[in-house]
Amino acid sequence: MKKIISFFIHLQWFADENNNLTDLIPDLYDSLDIVSREQIGVMSAATRNAKADSVSLGQKLMVPIANPRKTQDIRPGQEPTGSGDDFDTVEIEIKKMKTADPICWDGEQEGTQGAQLDPMVKDQITQAMRSLANEIEADLALEGVVAGIAAGNVYGQKGVTPFAGTLGDMAQMRRILNDMGAPISDRQFVANSLAAANLLSVNNLTSVAHSGGESELRNGIIRPLMGINVWESGGFNPIEAGNADGYLTNGTAEKGARQVYIDSGSGTFKRGNIIRFGDDTTKYVVAEDVPSGATVLPIVGRLQSAIVDNTEIVIETDTYMPSIAFHRNALVLACRPPKMPRRGDKALDVTNIVDPVSGLAFQAALYGGYMENRLEIRAAWGWKAVSPRHILTLFG
Repeated sequence: MKKIISFFIHLQWFADENNNLTDLIPDLYDSLDIVSREQIGVMSAATRNAKADSVSLGQKLMVPIANPRKTQDIRPGQEPTGSGDDFDTVEIEIKKMKTADPICWDGEQEGTQGAQLDPMVKDQITQAMRSLANEIEADLALEGVVAGIAAGNVYGQKGVTPFAGTLGDMAQMRRILNDMGAPISDRQFVANSLAAANLLSVNNLTSVAHSGGESELRNGIIRPLMGINVWESGGFNPIEAGNADGYLTNGTAEKGARQVYIDSGSGTFKRGNIIRFGDDTTKYVVAEDVPSGATVLPIVGRLQSAIVDNTEIVIETDTYMPSIAFHRNALVLACRPPKMPRRGDKALDVTNIVDPVSGLAFQAALYGGYMENRLEIRAAWGWKAVSPRHILTLFG
């Protein structure tokens, strides 16, 4: 009996020592530290919504947005009227719940690696976190780009990278943010890699005598400029022009509509494409990729005026590489670990880690299989431009 008890004690010790995440915790945090310091500037600059933990996949989180306040004349004996409940609401939905490709090892594979095993696992964890971080960054970046264009807040020339030798474009962005009424504090600018390279080529920034420091010259870290925090992101992708041709509206589209029925054409629309209808100069932004032969064209925002049947849909043909400037509260990221069942699943161990810099929340789960272990790195996230009027898209 004592031998049996001793055997089960040994089995429990083996499970506690080998089938949990204790030994991997340092690697998880080291990997997170590497990923969170890479070029994921949009999520670092955006607002992190802490209420996301209460929202399940597909559910919506309602964010109140205060409306601008009007003014009233003061008349003696007549009290001004007002309301404390005049907020608009914007919905943030947890749209994605993903895992990076699982990391699987069996005993024979581990045994052949020797001392290299731990560094190899750390590198695999880093790559898993990087894959998730890159997708989150790209989702948030494109949201900001499209929202700024849809709000009519644009600057720069398509196909021309800004900051060609001067800081004039930064001064213009500051002016536009002022005209937009964006709050002075917490202004952010996130540059794509091409714009950031041009910015770091401006002599006044890399000259220690003129800039007052050497961070730009020695480390490539751009300090705040003209009251705007500057970041860099690899999450921006060129917005392709698409090849849509010959499309007409199918039926009348009413003012305020969020989509237009279409027919007669061929080719694709890409999210972020800039379009207009007939001779109307009002520009709209395509909300989602639309395949060739589709019958519905979704737009960001609402139609400013009604459109009659058989109106030509005109698409701007220039490809552009965007950057964005915005107030921190204009762009919101909700990122959290996936929710586990109340009684758990087949995982041997689960731990959650949150990066305080970017707000990224990852979950690491270790599963036991037959003669092997499987490690999953995963996250759930949603994103939304809650205040497009305070987002500026910079063309490049």
